[in-house]
Amino acid sequence: MDDLSSENLSQVMETREYITRIALRRLELLADSSRAIDQKAGILMGFVVVVVALGLGGATPNLSSPVDMLFGYTGFGALFAALVVLIACLAPRDIRLDPDVEKLLGKLWSSPLHLAIEGVAASLRSAWEVNSQTHRRKSSLFSCALKLAVVGIALLAVDMLVVRMMV
Repeated sequence: MDDLSSENLSQVMETREYITRIALRRLELLADSSRAIDQKAGILMGFVVVVVALGLGGATPNLSSPVDMLFGYTGFGALFAALVVLIACLAPRDIRLDPDVEKLLGKLWSSPLHLAIEGVAASLRSAWEVNSQTHRRKSSLFSCALKLAVVGIALLAVDMLVVRMMV
């Protein structure tokens, strides 16, 4: 950095500060998105529990009708699987809250600004990698649970509205 003119150094510092602000904002958006998945998963879990309770409170599948048993038990199985996946989706996971305040106050407190910005940027990159992996996992679990819930509800609907009417 010694061979840079003061004007170039100033531009480099501005660029680094700008990129660091963008990285911080992206981490905030990622955290907001993960919270939104948690909220949706909680709502879906409540809905699935209500559907299961209503379904179990109604008529049980006719044991003399294999088609009724197939649709009824498969539908409930899909709903119970959705509940298990939703529990896994909502299970607490560690998130990285970088930059690490202890590191900032300890190692970087007396550092030149450009070294502090580099340290913060490296910390933010690491946090992004960890948190985005957690977010992708939550997102795929929620997507799987949603599909299972839709399949379970569809199977129960077909069972109650079509199969039981034919039996």
